[in-house]
Amino acid sequence: MPVPDYLELAAATNERRADLVRFYAVLSAESTTEEHPAQEFFRTRFAQMRGHLTDKIQAEWGGSLSPERARDLVTLAVAALDGLQTQWILEPRVAMTSCVALLRRVLSPAPEDSRKV
Repeated sequence: MPVPDYLELAAATNERRADLVRFYAVLSAESTTEEHPAQEFFRTRFAQMRGHLTDKIQAEWGGSLSPERARDLVTLAVAALDGLQTQWILEPRVAMTSCVALLRRVLSPAPEDSRKV
């Protein structure tokens, strides 16, 4: 599944399970404290997700992104999705799926002559 499709699916799925999104947001934020028992889980989860999606986006862009640029783009996309989920939990009128649709445009490969990422 292409990275933009994955992010849209994740947002749409999560809009149907607000309690789980709330639990995730709380637990991931709490895991940033020293010696939190979930800290290693979230470190590993984010590292694996970034690695997998970085490989995918580089393939989708046909090698036109450097590994560093692809990693940074994926890191921003994951941060955007997590941040949108938190905003949506606090304010359900936040249009999570339409924001992710906009993010899709950023993550979708452009014609080769217009790629400037």
